[in-house]
Amino acid sequence: MKQRKDLVLGKKLFRQNFIGPEEIKQCSLGFIISGEIPLIPYDLNELKINFDDYVLILGTNKIFKTKENNIINLLSIFGYDDQTNSPGFYSQDWYLNEPFAKKTLDFRWHLIKKSLYEQSKGLIPEETIYNKLPSAILCTYTFFIYWHVNKFLLWKDVFIWCEDLDRSGDRVYVGKYLNEYNNNGFSIHRHLKIKKFHGVIDSF
Repeated sequence: MKQRKDLVLGKKLFRQNFIGPEEIKQCSLGFIISGEIPLIPYDLNELKINFDDYVLILGTNKIFKTKENNIINLLSIFGYDDQTNSPGFYSQDWYLNEPFAKKTLDFRWHLIKKSLYEQSKGLIPEETIYNKLPSAILCTYTFFIYWHVNKFLLWKDVFIWCEDLDRSGDRVYVGKYLNEYNNNGFSIHRHLKIKKFHGVIDSF
């Protein structure tokens, strides 16, 4: 069968950073490609990026035909990290009832950066010029499927700001698989937003 030109070009440019339908199937993780594969929506010949520093990945919205591809269901597949050869989640459960953890990944192509912008380090997103934050589900999906394709840990020692907020309005950040003080695991945290019930008192 004749291969689609956009898929061939995507694989050629991104190499190991291309996660398309064949790579997803080869993982045998239960991700379902439900329907015709969408066209890659980027002009790959005109993209002014370092192809070694971006992942071009096909998002899937279903797992095992009946489950939505969201963080809750990814946790049910990969579990908590137990020091085995396959990575899991960091042992925490604060987000299990949060709406963002039930958000389904879009069935489309996604382009996501592998490394932090140097100028953004140590700043909260509101203090930076970067406004195209990824979703927590996209980061989580990319982390696990990229490891199963390439046996490489993305964001193993850094956190990634996400577009998602928890129900209290605190911003979600994910990543930092390696933990020098506690067990390893893909982490999902929230950054405390200063609110009107935070304040100062005197002490003499």
